[in-house]
Amino acid sequence: MKYLLVCVALAGILTSTNGCKKDNTATDGLSGTSGIAGTYGSTNVQSLNFNIANTNWTANAASRLWSVDYHLPFSDIVPVSLKLYMMSGNNWVKLPYLNNGITFKYEYNSSTKTIVLQAADATSKTLIANPGEMSFRVTWLQIPSKPKVQTAI
Repeated sequence: MKYLLVCVALAGILTSTNGCKKDNTATDGLSGTSGIAGTYGSTNVQSLNFNIANTNWTANAASRLWSVDYHLPFSDIVPVSLKLYMMSGNNWVKLPYLNNGITFKYEYNSSTKTIVLQAADATSKTLIANPGEMSFRVTWLQIPSKPKVQTAI
């Protein structure tokens, strides 16, 4: 039994001093094959950050919410891919988002390329104060441009 313990201890010492050493010569593996193109072909993820000033919010006392329309300056959006985030502290959070009893949500109109942002009391019992200046990020899949087909003359 003593012999077995000595052998195990010796093996542990040898592997800890001569064991695995990083040689820093490894290379990245080969890239995989591209996936199958979807409905819109191969697409790129795009993003845009924008700010909403406190003066842009409009109060709707009857619905007890604040809203603002933001028109996106581009039209190459795969409609179901659009996602909206807002800055909360130092982090981007996805909408809809509930923070301190206030719900932030949005609707997207693909025909006008307009995002309607809303901020309201989560219980819908009172009109909250103006949400103030806020930062948002929108992400979307870009519809690829179709290659031009040249015809023979």
